[in-house]
Amino acid sequence: MEQDYPVFASRVLMVEPTHFFLNEETFKDNKFMTKVEIERGESTKRAIGEFHASADAIRAQGIEVVIYKQQAPELPDSVFPNNWFSTHRSADIPGKQA
Repeated sequence: MEQDYPVFASRVLMVEPTHFFLNEETFKDNKFMTKVEIERGESTKRAIGEFHASADAIRAQGIEVVIYKQQAPELPDSVFPNNWFSTHRSADIPGKQA
């Protein structure tokens, strides 16, 4: 079956951090998290720098970057939107009952 759409992303959404620090609640059961001995302000500064470097690298590949600023300082995980939304060509919403 031939596809009529690209098999790669032409646009990505990234959430720009405004506050970035360890979420103690998720740290308890996330083996991929590591505690660091730097203050929240320094952690935030580094995260913002990494964010902009990543966005620039993506743009350099011809991909549009849509940026949404982190809204709630007490939710440092909000910069990882992973599965909380999806977009589709039609108006259909997966899982929505008609």
